[in-house]
Amino acid sequence: MNRNAPIRDLDPSLLRAFVSIVDAGTFARAAARLNRTQSALSMQVKRLEDVVDATLFDRNNRPPTLTIAGEKLLAYAREIVAVNDAALESLRSDKLSGRVRLGLMEDFATFHLPPMLSKFRRLFPDVLIEVETGLTSELKEMVGARFDAVIVMTPENGTEGEFLYRGKPLWGGAPGVDPVTHEVLPLALYWPGCFFRKWATEALDRAERRWHAQLIANSIGAVAAEVREGGCVSVFKDLTWPEGLCRLGCADGLPDLPNYELRLLRAPSADRGAAKAFADFLGEEVRSLHSDLDQRPALTVVKSERC
Repeated sequence: MNRNAPIRDLDPSLLRAFVSIVDAGTFARAAARLNRTQSALSMQVKRLEDVVDATLFDRNNRPPTLTIAGEKLLAYAREIVAVNDAALESLRSDKLSGRVRLGLMEDFATFHLPPMLSKFRRLFPDVLIEVETGLTSELKEMVGARFDAVIVMTPENGTEGEFLYRGKPLWGGAPGVDPVTHEVLPLALYWPGCFFRKWATEALDRAERRWHAQLIANSIGAVAAEVREGGCVSVFKDLTWPEGLCRLGCADGLPDLPNYELRLLRAPSADRGAAKAFADFLGEEVRSLHSDLDQRPALTVVKSERC
């Protein structure tokens, strides 16, 4: 090491911008997430590249991809940003108190929310979190009146609130089920107002595939149980895939479905205090699920040639 060389520090704000671009997939999405312009974000990346003396993104690709140096930096960047946030949260945790009301979909509350709440409560023990589940169509109407923040599902390229996650609806059935053998396809459906119910039935209608509702429920547990035991099929998020079910698709005579997004909507109350801290925390936690899922081959959906 050259002791006379100037000391260079990695700025957490530059690293946060770098990680956000990787997680969002494009500079444009990251800029929208961070409420900055693309040019400002590009300048931050350039400053970071100057500090590390390496190119981090191959901008000849669309969307840009990480270089070898970018891949090396990414793990360190995530860790530094996490330590930075944890330190700040630890110092202010004793100053935050109050009640925060969250609304979100039942399947996400079942699969992912408990460890997130546990982590937040350790950081902010005096903040009381109240959670209520419901359909997106219901939750959106109650932001501010009943909820400080809600996580909702929208079609791809939504404009409401903050982007958190983009995923794929997947057809699922019990091992051995063969939808092709059914003249009238039995379905387990969610309540009216659910996007997956609408997309699935409309796609089947367009394909002139006859179907009937064998079960209608508002619980992923009830729907998954009927699919496991009742010989029917349903649609689930890649993010909340029930255990013991097999993925089905076009090769099984089922139509392809459009991508969905999870988005965070905040009430004015979530611009300050405990509600803001929780909304910020929850947004980062869900976005980290997005980056993790990108690395899971088992959740990669490949369209059949018959689509």
